[in-house]
Amino acid sequence: MKHLKYILTLFLSLTLSTCFAQQREASLQEDADTIYSTVEELPQYPGGLQAVSKDFLSHYVYPKQEREAKTQGMIILKFVVEREGTIGKVQIMRSLSPACDAAAIAAVKQLKRFTPGKEKGVPVRTWLTLPVRIRMK
Repeated sequence: MKHLKYILTLFLSLTLSTCFAQQREASLQEDADTIYSTVEELPQYPGGLQAVSKDFLSHYVYPKQEREAKTQGMIILKFVVEREGTIGKVQIMRSLSPACDAAAIAAVKQLKRFTPGKEKGVPVRTWLTLPVRIRMK
């Protein structure tokens, strides 16, 4: 009888810890609209930061009117890496010009799929910031 009590206690404690873990995971999944600014595991791009720059530049089309006007400067973009690793919402945090901004947004949307950010082991929507320097060569 004494052993049965210990086994029952052990079973209950394991069951309760499993329930709490499932509740935490469920709360993260239910909170699908939340976009995290900081996460335990940051989203990762295939090839790392250098690959992000290379891929961005390969997709960026310098607008003709801005090239002719010799527009140069910094654009800072903020974008969401979705739970599946795709690019979601993109925002301009620092604008250069409407045409350059639009070209930068289009280039970011063409980036490859990221490995998503994670919070408590669960993939979550995560904000990332990308500064881009536009200059004439």
